[in-house]
Amino acid sequence: MIQTRARSSRGGFTLVELMFVITIIGLLVKFAAPYVQNVRTGADASAVMADLNTIRLAGFDYLVEHGEFPRSGPLGAPPPSLADRLPAGFEFQYKDARYMWLSSRWRGSEIYAGPLVWGPPELVDQVAKLSSNEKIRARGICWFVYTN
Repeated sequence: MIQTRARSSRGGFTLVELMFVITIIGLLVKFAAPYVQNVRTGADASAVMADLNTIRLAGFDYLVEHGEFPRSGPLGAPPPSLADRLPAGFEFQYKDARYMWLSSRWRGSEIYAGPLVWGPPELVDQVAKLSSNEKIRARGICWFVYTN
């Protein structure tokens, strides 16, 4: 007589079934993680670009009122000439990115000025892609340049 084992009355999964499900979940996480990181970087880049636009508008407001761009300020802090033109509580940084207003005289009397962002290269690259404005770029730095 052949004996067969009856399946246990307890319901459940075998070890092989559990390993298979865990492997599939691991693969899904592996492929989804870079996508999620790109979405986060894109959102951070949009926030940085909005901040840089606020700084740019403050600089142009100063230009209209005084006939020249404001002088450069330190990295991570607004120059005194822009402080009263920025929204209350505006910070010259966003997470790991820091901002600066940079003004420089090149080629005689022509002045180049604009906001600069310094931070993680992948974030700065995304910020640079968002704008069609003239810019000077290096690894982790992007200066949006305007002339008077």
